[in-house]
Amino acid sequence: MSAEEYLRLARVTVANTSDVIDKNNLLYNGGFSAGTRVFTRPGDYGKSTYLTALYDNILQVEGQAYVDNLLSRGWRVMDDPINPGTKLLYADNQYQQQLWKTGLSNNTNLTQRR
Repeated sequence: MSAEEYLRLARVTVANTSDVIDKNNLLYNGGFSAGTRVFTRPGDYGKSTYLTALYDNILQVEGQAYVDNLLSRGWRVMDDPINPGTKLLYADNQYQQQLWKTGLSNNTNLTQRR
């Protein structure tokens, strides 16, 4: 599942659940990885645990150059599946590349001499 697919599934699921949970906290107060919150001070988004944000909010607080830098480094923008007309800014972690990329390994054979 890509980051965009995850965001669609997670946000729609929370919005439509009948469970007794605080949907507002999860969706709009940064209560989970697919949630957003409003940032008011430059630099706060960069310190956030979760990277999903409201595109217009980050653009307003951080500026166009900041957003352009994120986009050049792989961040993405998508329509919010539960709020038409709102865009989400998120980092695509490229999990498949992380999972399948070549790693370092080492084989060591030890023998005991007598």
